[in-house]
Amino acid sequence: MKKAQRKKIPGQIPGFFKAEELIEEVTLNGVKRRMIVGENAMMMLMKQEPGVQGTPHSHTIENLVYVIQGHLRFKYGDEYRILGPGDGCVIPPNVEHVALEVIGDEPVIRIDCFSPLLPGMYIPIWYRERGEKKGNENEERW
Repeated sequence: MKKAQRKKIPGQIPGFFKAEELIEEVTLNGVKRRMIVGENAMMMLMKQEPGVQGTPHSHTIENLVYVIQGHLRFKYGDEYRILGPGDGCVIPPNVEHVALEVIGDEPVIRIDCFSPLLPGMYIPIWYRERGEKKGNENEERW
């Protein structure tokens, strides 16, 4: 039996994508993100500019963080650390954490992964609506 065909949205399973095809969203505190959503996991390409501060929070699922560019003061539980390119953190469920602030003038680019994927967890409107809402054509590409 063949699977039903779904409308293809960049970053939606299955298939290839390019980062610039992904719709950019801006969080309440100003962090930019582009999401890749699978059936059981989600990955976010995050960009945090100097001066943009995170908010302490936790998730009911596991969260993996990996820094690609820049330096970031990060809090995991009660521990603080400066993360730079190649550094990361494995955050178990229900552990408070926060990307506190960018260190220096270079924006931080990182990847956050979440698993298992829970219904409604950070799932963008464009994904839920299967592509009915489009991104801003003039948005910055990074």
